[in-house]
Amino acid sequence: RDASVTVIILSGLFLVFNLGFVVMLALQVSGCESHNSCLSRVLYELGMQGIPLNSALNPVVYFARNQQMMEFLRGLFCYKLRACLERQKENFRLLAYFKK
Repeated sequence: RDASVTVIILSGLFLVFNLGFVVMLALQVSGCESHNSCLSRVLYELGMQGIPLNSALNPVVYFARNQQMMEFLRGLFCYKLRACLERQKENFRLLAYFKK
């Protein structure tokens, strides 16, 4: 069930991000492209931007749909955030010490 939902989400993203490119190709094949050159250029640009966006979002969807991955990422970011905050506190202590 979870895998089916993930596949549906990924398929939906694929359709949304590649729709402009597919419509532009359909216009070219049907011969209408020459009459709608401005429209085809816009669709081409949307399609060319959508393809990398779709590829970039796929891992995000996989991570969001997998509970073990989410727990791992939460733990990793919390660890890194705590370490960063501790360094920041120490820097403020040193700054206050040297300002005296």
